[in-house]
Amino acid sequence: KHFRIVRMSSRRILTSRGLVTFKRRYYYDERSHRYFFLLDARLMIPKYARLSDELKIRILKAVTDMSYAKASMYSCPKDAPVSASTVFRLLRKTAISPIVPPLALSPPRVFVQVDEKYVNFRGEHRQRPVYTATIFTGIDHVYAYRNRLVDRLIFSELSQTALFRSINRHLINTFRCSMDTEVILSGDLAGYIRSGPDKIAVGKARYVPDRFHVQRALAQMLGIAITEAIADDDGALDAIREALLEVKNEQNGPLVSKLLKVLSDHRDGIRYWFSPQYPGCSQESM
Repeated sequence: KHFRIVRMSSRRILTSRGLVTFKRRYYYDERSHRYFFLLDARLMIPKYARLSDELKIRILKAVTDMSYAKASMYSCPKDAPVSASTVFRLLRKTAISPIVPPLALSPPRVFVQVDEKYVNFRGEHRQRPVYTATIFTGIDHVYAYRNRLVDRLIFSELSQTALFRSINRHLINTFRCSMDTEVILSGDLAGYIRSGPDKIAVGKARYVPDRFHVQRALAQMLGIAITEAIADDDGALDAIREALLEVKNEQNGPLVSKLLKVLSDHRDGIRYWFSPQYPGCSQESM
């Protein structure tokens, strides 16, 4: 009886099914001298919240695979998408704790993508490399124009040694790989990535160069692309090597040298591009 009705107020909550509008009583508690909505407390709706919890979870799951604007487009009702800035504020207010449970079963093959980013560190004048790895077991067609990486795990280290140490740890503990598991290491033409299979201590590791980097370089220098027929023809690959030697100069020398190494030592990796078991590197897979 110490609750006194002040007024009836309406509220709107956006859910994945659409915009929900409802009315509820606004009370004043004469004992504690505070105002509140009993229905909001019963439904566990936070104050000032405009999005339902289930919609927030849908957005947060989508934003790991795409931009803020696309996460809103794929998660919200078509007639009521939220802005990219709203998605950003939601992500900024969310506390995220990484939990990496081991897989239930060991997959027959695991894909590892390695790259590096150069980052400014506070108090330092030069950028430092941060080495990143993405591990996944396949792709799911869950979006109209984009795929989701299955069992995706992303992490980074400040040195190449620490990165491959973490890769081995996750392959054993998280992905439960055995010595029979096929480990596909993808990346650009950097030397530490090409030699990466020698640093992977579990499974049958092989290096597959990123198709994008190889094809773009060949298109720029020779105006050609490697097709499945060319990849299966050693004579055609030898001809590409000879053509690269002819166009090699001081400007493109480092890139040509890397391409020559790939065309000489990693032909099986190039042929693996056209295997139905290979979805591509992480970006190509998505």
